[in-house]
Amino acid sequence: MSQLSFADIAITDNRKESRVSIKLEKINKLVNWQEILEIVKQVDRTDKQKGGAPHKDILVKVKMLFLQYLYNLSDPELEDQVNDRLSFQRFIGADFMTTIPDYTTIWRFRERLIEEALNDRLFDKILGYIEAKNLLIKKGTIVDATIIESSNRPLSKKKREELEETPSSQIDKDAKSTKKRGKYYFGYKGHIGTDVGSNIIRKREFSSAELHDSQCREDLISGDEKSVFGDTAYIDKKEKRKYREMGI
Repeated sequence: MSQLSFADIAITDNRKESRVSIKLEKINKLVNWQEILEIVKQVDRTDKQKGGAPHKDILVKVKMLFLQYLYNLSDPELEDQVNDRLSFQRFIGADFMTTIPDYTTIWRFRERLIEEALNDRLFDKILGYIEAKNLLIKKGTIVDATIIESSNRPLSKKKREELEETPSSQIDKDAKSTKKRGKYYFGYKGHIGTDVGSNIIRKREFSSAELHDSQCREDLISGDEKSVFGDTAYIDKKEKRKYREMGI
């Protein structure tokens, strides 16, 4: 990371704070980062029994993942943006001595979180902070799915077998194909249950693209909402009766 000069700092101090900086500062105040570190510390594979020191940059990597999801950035884009944007550097707590993790480091870190099933615990913990601030309205839930296209092309069976032996952060081996309105897509689906009014995502599931939307319907309902909204891919007459019996 290129270091800021004293002139850069002086100019920055006199500028009006950006909307991005204000948003990130609110998030910093909302989240108890020490509790987050307690969740993710098990992916720190330093052998402390043999005198190794814990990784000091683990919080930097966690906060970089927050930025990635907030602004829908690829791993390389995330690395570039954090190196380039002062608001992002402030959010992750970077100073002149901080080495910004490269995108392959972020990829490996995220893979370890998934392997340990910690991404779900992180989501639930953050949602708990939001609910404690009474930011959820709970009048209704909108269920929907969006296709997330892979940057890679569909893989041959031979190539998939090779990647099982030698994984690569540059090649996507988990994406699948689906057809929508006559067009084929290769990638994933993000299934979300969004709180009506606050637009906060309360439930989410991710799958490869070929899974039908209705297969994740039950996972998107919180149970305390007064209504559920969804297109015909989700709701049929049988489901309507079921939800009405639940008081929804």
